[in-house]
Amino acid sequence: MASQNIIGKVYDNESTAKGIEIINITQNTKTFSNEHGDFVIKASLNDSLVFQSLFHLKKSIKISEAHFGYKIVIELKKSVNELGEVLLNHEKNKTFNTQNIQLEIAEDIKRNLHKYQPQASFGGVNHFFLIKKLFSVFIKNKSKNKNETPIKTVSYRTFDSLFSKDSFFNKKMLKDDLQISEELKPLFFGYCDAQNLDSKLLEKDNQFFLLDSLINFSNTFKTVINESKKE
Repeated sequence: MASQNIIGKVYDNESTAKGIEIINITQNTKTFSNEHGDFVIKASLNDSLVFQSLFHLKKSIKISEAHFGYKIVIELKKSVNELGEVLLNHEKNKTFNTQNIQLEIAEDIKRNLHKYQPQASFGGVNHFFLIKKLFSVFIKNKSKNKNETPIKTVSYRTFDSLFSKDSFFNKKMLKDDLQISEELKPLFFGYCDAQNLDSKLLEKDNQFFLLDSLINFSNTFKTVINESKKE
């Protein structure tokens, strides 16, 4: 198989990672991720790619057919280097917000669904199989509704804000009643966004109608999660 472009994004536990050196050790070529963590490098089937920087643990992947034609996501872990105690003290005083990273990636996936690699996985759950499956609803609904009179719908960020600030729709409900973990929360909100719910459901008088919709969404979402674990 001739070399093709491998397109992807690199991130760590702080943000998307810029300046990461990506080396195709099979072909002896390299490139670097840009300020948004994006990269492009030529590779063939069974080539080995290495991702490294002074501040991250090295990571290697072997190119398979699944890596072609979609945008892949690479997660790197921070390393403690010779600066030792200085870096450790810095890390202790800094609060990491992995939710923001997940939100950024989830929104990028929603904007560029066709680019993302559905076989990439995180923590045993194949999130990009999941994203591809769930956000197909977004594409379908967008096509179906394009000739209809537009309504104001509940967005990803509105769901996120609602469950952060509302006394009824809160984190406890999300975890205990809807059974959505913190890790899967960004993906669930993305799925809810894709349903094009009328924003009138946010009104106080309609909260139980909204709850009923969310329960239905969570049941479907959990079914797809179980499917994704088999992929």
